[in-house]
Formats: sequence, C-alpha cells, structure tokens
Amino acid sequence: MFAGLFFSLAVGLGSGYASVEDAALFDRLQRDLMCLCGCSTTLKSCPHTQCGYATPTRKMIKKWIAKGKRYDEIISLIIEESGEVALAAPMKKGFNIVGYAMPFIVMVAASIVVVFITRKWAIKKKRWKEQTIAIAGGSAHQEPNDPLKRKLIEELNDFES
Repeated sequence: MFAGLFFSLAVGLGSGYASVEDAALFDRLQRDLMCLCGCSTTLKSCPHTQCGYATPTRKMIKKWIAKGKRYDEIISLIIEESGEVALAAPMKKGFNIVGYAMPFIVMVAASIVVVFITRKWAIKKKRWKEQTIAIAGGSAHQEPNDPLKRKLIEELNDFES
C-alpha cells in the first residue's frame, strides 16, 4: 500500500505537476479526449511520437492545468476549439441520450417480439394437437378406444417432444 502511494507521488511530482491530482487530471483528460490526427485513438494512446494534434493539445492541457482550470472548464475549451468530435464518448445530453438509450430500447422490443412469437407458436401447437386427436377419432380430453388410434396419438406425442 505504501509502495503504491510512494510510486503515485513520485510519478505525479516527477512529471512537472504541482500535485498528484493535477497528474490524475491530465491522465483523465487524455483518456477522455480523442486524437484528431486520423489515428482514431485517444490522446493518451496516440501512436505518433510527433503527432500534429496530440502533442500541441497535450501542451495546451498542461498549461490550462497549471493555470488552475478544472476538468469541465478544459473540456469546454476543447469543445469550443475542436467540436464535440474531440470527445471519446458523446456528452449525455440532448439527442445524444438516444444513442445511450437505443440499445436498451431495442433489447426490450426484441424481447417482446420473441415472447409474442413464442406464444403464437404454442397456441398453434396446441390447436394442431387437438385437431390431430379429433382426426384420430377421439377428443382432446378423451383417449380413443381403438388401439391403433391410441398408438398414433402416442407416436405423435413422442414426435412433438
């Protein structure tokens, strides 16, 4: 436990930040913002060492953190400059809520359709069984007297199972 605390302090203070919180803020912002150079990764995982977007953006973020700006302020500044496309995940407001809710809506709708179709099949199966028994000479609630008809019903029941 103490080793982890010491390591986080060493990494945070050794990277030029005033506190561990600033280093954590910088790390969070790098994970939450996309690199717009075309690599389709976040700022943190951009593979280009001299990226034309990630490198200057990281420098800007470091300056803003040094000036005391917080997460929401920096995100707003990035959105003003580059648009919402710079966010790794869309903001949870306005029409973007549809994107978050749609998978659940589709799952519920698909479940309702599956239940409806399954019930319809069950009703058809029940009617088919009643018709088969009626054709064989009995009723749905009464066993036929003829051994061949009984055998036919048994075979049909085994076939359904």
